[in-house]
Amino acid sequence: VGALRVWVEVADGQARSAQADVALRDVLLRFPGNEQALALQRVQGRISAERQARTLRVAAQDLSFASGAVEVAPARWALLLREPAVEGQGGAGFDGGEFSADRIDLGALATLAAQLPLGQALHKLLAELAPSGEIRGLDGRWDGPIDAPRSYQFKAQAQGLSIAAAPAAQAQHIGRPGWRNATLDIEASEAGGRALLTLDKGALILPGVFEQPEVAFDAFTTKVLWRVTAGSGAPAAMEVSLADTQFANADAHGRVAKAVWRSGSGAGFARGGRFPGRLELNALLTQGRAAAVARYLPLGLPESARRYVQNAVRDG
Repeated sequence: VGALRVWVEVADGQARSAQADVALRDVLLRFPGNEQALALQRVQGRISAERQARTLRVAAQDLSFASGAVEVAPARWALLLREPAVEGQGGAGFDGGEFSADRIDLGALATLAAQLPLGQALHKLLAELAPSGEIRGLDGRWDGPIDAPRSYQFKAQAQGLSIAAAPAAQAQHIGRPGWRNATLDIEASEAGGRALLTLDKGALILPGVFEQPEVAFDAFTTKVLWRVTAGSGAPAAMEVSLADTQFANADAHGRVAKAVWRSGSGAGFARGGRFPGRLELNALLTQGRAAAVARYLPLGLPESARRYVQNAVRDG
């Protein structure tokens, strides 16, 4: 139900491009390979598609829609997909592409992900991360299948970003970190990247690091740099460094002058192994509650030592 205006360009009997202004209600969208249809109460904006040689470009301008309890504000985005240069090189489908968007509501995307053709790997990742917040100025490109790219680059800014943490698959290992209410400015590729992270009344969640994995902050800012160096037949070497780090919460105020973590040269989780690796830390506490010290003792220390500090250090 609604209004539709379409422009189509035809050359040599083939449709080359199409552009449509839509204002519709009660829409049911079906995507190839997806059994479940996407029901939209309304959709409005301009949508265009263009086919040239080995590329397909789909774009939207001022596109807004509603699906159930999900409301997506007007946004602009563009997706370009490339076919393999050699038939069969990228398997079925496309072999790389580009994507840009001025605004993405991560919570809405995660809710709708199961009904969108994003690829099984991305579906699984979104379900695990349970992201919320808004991304602005996203610009990314990749080579290879979208589920398993050979290389990629992207940059974006995020506000109110929350990502779920996850415990490690093996006991006594460090899990995937998460955070709440973060502002993030990030550039990344398969070789590394950089990010400016700010938490305002937010938290870091560090499973496998502390007994109470969630660390709340009144304020936290840091610059993060990371590098991934692939080795022939061996797991990639990783390095993560923090700079200009300042933090404050109910337990401590301070700053980190330098923090560099490197994965170990060996394998597995053991002294000299790939994990826990090596950490160089230079930090200053300007204020701290002695009674909270035990709360920040890492799980790598024996429980007897952590309990001793918890019971012995009473105040100061």
